[in-house]
Formats: sequence, C-alpha cells, structure tokens
Amino acid sequence: MIAACEAWSGRFIGSLGADAADLMCAGTALAGAVLAEYEWQFERALAAAIVASPMAKRCAAANLEITDLARALHATARGLKLACKTREEFLKAMTAAVRMTCAPFKSTPADYEV
Repeated sequence: MIAACEAWSGRFIGSLGADAADLMCAGTALAGAVLAEYEWQFERALAAAIVASPMAKRCAAANLEITDLARALHATARGLKLACKTREEFLKAMTAAVRMTCAPFKSTPADYEV
C-alpha cells in the first residue's frame, strides 16, 4: 500500500517548480474527467490489494468498507503530496499513516461505539 501510494503521489514531490500549482489547476480544468477516472482506478486497485491482504478480515470485523479504507489512504497520500518537500519525507509520513491504519483493530464493531 505504501509503495502504491508512493508511486501514485510521491513521485511528484520535489520535482515541480513554484508555478506548478497554476499548471496543475489548468490541467485539472482541462482534463478533470480523465483525472477523476484515474483517481477512481487507483482507489479500486488499492481496494483490491486490501481485499487480498489480512486487512480484509480486520475491515470486516470492524464493519469497515474496504473502499472507504482505500479512499482514506488515497486522501492521505494526496494531502502528504502537498505537505511534504521530499520523497523521503513523504515515504516516512505515508508509512506512519499506513501502519497506524493497519494496526490491529479491536475485535468487535461494538468496541467502536462512540
């Protein structure tokens, strides 16, 4: 999951100049539908990786939709892409986020009641 997020988002860290935000906004305006499709495909690939991992059982036990976990990891990667100045910083932060997310869940959904 970390490698997938790093490949998807981390590769751009530190490679863009100061005017990159303007270029990214223009690109999003021109190719928004295509970009949205790629974003969806990435989340679907993350979800498939989660389904194939021990996390699937933990998600089921916590009454957590795997697609929601994939979306949360993707959102974390997007946020870190903007916040980090280097790929190393991104990898460290993404590793922490995935490890916290994938720590053993409590045993029953009732343990999560607020």
